[in-house]
Amino acid sequence: MLYFMRAIAAILAFLTLLATAPAQTPDPQQVFVDGIQAQQRGDFETAIRDYREFLKLRPNSFQAQVNLGAALVHEGQFDAAIALYRSALSQTQENNGVLLDLALAYYEKGDLSKAQEHFAAIK
Repeated sequence: MLYFMRAIAAILAFLTLLATAPAQTPDPQQVFVDGIQAQQRGDFETAIRDYREFLKLRPNSFQAQVNLGAALVHEGQFDAAIALYRSALSQTQENNGVLLDLALAYYEKGDLSKAQEHFAAIK
């Protein structure tokens, strides 16, 4: 009986230690891959969450900004997507793909003059 009580006390101590231990930092690459996979299967809410988590770990990731922008456009969050596309463009000299994404985000938002401006900038 004493052995049983000690075993329970040890298990409880271990569980308490686990509960108070700091959370492990997620693997950034896996978070990014999870976001891509979620986006590919049409789970845009999960993709958005994963890309945002990744950007907390790697805030200047060009590809994560572009991918998050695409997921946000799909969910109708045009202003947030436009901000991300602009940030991505600030990291590169020219990127016709991002310019196209930005123009399409303005188009989807209904801002046709801005859409036309960015369509015209594509070379």
